[in-house]
Amino acid sequence: MECTAIDLSLNCSAWKQATLSLSHGGLGLQSLFLHSFAAYISSISATFPDHTNSPYLPEAINIYNALVSPNEAASSTIDFILTHQRILSQKLEEKQFQSLLQCSTLADRARLLS
Repeated sequence: MECTAIDLSLNCSAWKQATLSLSHGGLGLQSLFLHSFAAYISSISATFPDHTNSPYLPEAINIYNALVSPNEAASSTIDFILTHQRILSQKLEEKQFQSLLQCSTLADRARLLS
């Protein structure tokens, strides 16, 4: 499976690493898909504190919860009130990093952890 961006051909593992922050061994190229749910949830939370004006919020929360570790998932919209996107995105990135580590070879794991 290939992931293509900017006329470069990378395998999915390399692309996943490239989308990690510099502190996690990546290039800091954030995945729009991955972080869009965090951006939407934090935007709605800041704009509509009562959350009643967004029919799409429950679906966005369900997708976000599916993308993070189970212990980081939110049980309700209350958990997201005034939560900054940076915090939500960090949880997504940590899950991505752990997923990459689990399927890496020993050499790749050592490189990612260095």
